[in-house]
Amino acid sequence: MTATLTNIQTPEYTIEQLAFLAADAADDRKAGDMVLINIGEVSTLADYLLIVTGFSKVQLRAISDSVADKLEEELGRVPLRTEGHNKGGWILIDYGDLIVHILMPELREFYSLEAFWGHGQIVVLPEMQPKNPEPTVDLYGSTPESDFDESDLDDADSEEI
Repeated sequence: MTATLTNIQTPEYTIEQLAFLAADAADDRKAGDMVLINIGEVSTLADYLLIVTGFSKVQLRAISDSVADKLEEELGRVPLRTEGHNKGGWILIDYGDLIVHILMPELREFYSLEAFWGHGQIVVLPEMQPKNPEPTVDLYGSTPESDFDESDLDDADSEEI
């Protein structure tokens, strides 16, 4: 484990739980192709890298904000530094023991961080929980479920065409 003054592991959570929570926050903002790599055995840079794709600069910032907000709210963790938030297509959030990379697809392909850190161990992320989507509402304010009535089936069978 990489230890810094602001990132000493506490008994409340493990670094892996921190990484999973960051992945969940990125998933909240529809991040694509999430990869978590354990590099703790091969580098002193960090213990984990979370690499995700965003598909617009606005989405990159939304993912970054979601990760920072969720980790601060739930674990009291704030980043040591954040780079690229107001710039191009790559945002880096450094928590000391976890580094989150949020990249546009073309930059992710070009830099190929997964290949660079290929000697690290890929960690399978837990299935992200469905977010209880709101029912679809049409322009008239009704939901598909409320439009359906089993008596409609009986009426349809008795109608002649």
